[in-house]
Amino acid sequence: DRIVSLSKTAESSDETVSALPHPDDVRKQDVGTDGATHKLKLGSSVSMDHLGPIIINTDGTTRRIANWNEMTESEQANAIRLISARNKRRIADLLKQRE
Repeated sequence: DRIVSLSKTAESSDETVSALPHPDDVRKQDVGTDGATHKLKLGSSVSMDHLGPIIINTDGTTRRIANWNEMTESEQANAIRLISARNKRRIADLLKQRE
């Protein structure tokens, strides 16, 4: 692969700093879980259900369940039910804090 390098100014040092790859060498791709390449058009949407539900933390940050793909269907269904109810409560609490 061809790498474009930028030299630091003479006053800082003579080291070479690696820059981004040359645009001709960059492969534009979004690889899905099945290894296939997906091209997206502006305004299109992508399903990320395979990543599991988004969990709202008490401080408003979000996260996902790390082992979602290892859970059984019944465990996933139960988790979605519990997380949905908890997320609703947490969102309501966060909105009250903003007032």
